[in-house]
Amino acid sequence: MQITYAHAAQDIAAGTTVDLPLWLTAELAHRNIVTCEFPRSFSAPTREALKADANVVRLRDRSPAFFRVGLLLAAAADIRLAQELPALLRASFAARAVLVMDTSHNSLGEDVSDFVNGLTNLEQTVFFSGYETAKELAAWRRRDTTVLRMSAMAASAGVGGRSAVEAANIAIALSGAKSKASGIKRRRSSMRV
Repeated sequence: MQITYAHAAQDIAAGTTVDLPLWLTAELAHRNIVTCEFPRSFSAPTREALKADANVVRLRDRSPAFFRVGLLLAAAADIRLAQELPALLRASFAARAVLVMDTSHNSLGEDVSDFVNGLTNLEQTVFFSGYETAKELAAWRRRDTTVLRMSAMAASAGVGGRSAVEAANIAIALSGAKSKASGIKRRRSSMRV
């Protein structure tokens, strides 16, 4: 990130452009010591491309942590971009998440490495979580598993907390045991008739 120093000093002349870490830039921008220039990853053409169709932009080439960096940049930006950038990032992530989840659920047994390699770190986390959920669902449909458990995706999203996850898993396991036992009883009773 490049910044322009706004105040004259002994060591740095006013108007000098220097590279600083993002965390420092955001803090200095809040104090009106510097003004922030966005890197090319978040330039006006990139933002326009995201508005047009977020799915065609290879965000990982711009930054593996594109969404996180974008939110940090918004904190250091002027007031107009501080409002525009988070909204654009939310809309872009929402649009891309549909494709990420669709691909993760419908790509079992296929090579999707090129697709995954183009995703940001956050999108890869979402993809692999969805992929694991799809694998577990496929195993359940094949009857390779007898106990249903809350998916890691739901658990990591904080659905109900840890105790709720444990209670749900216990209830599911118990209901599965009851249905197996009742199935045995029904078979026995039907054999007697």
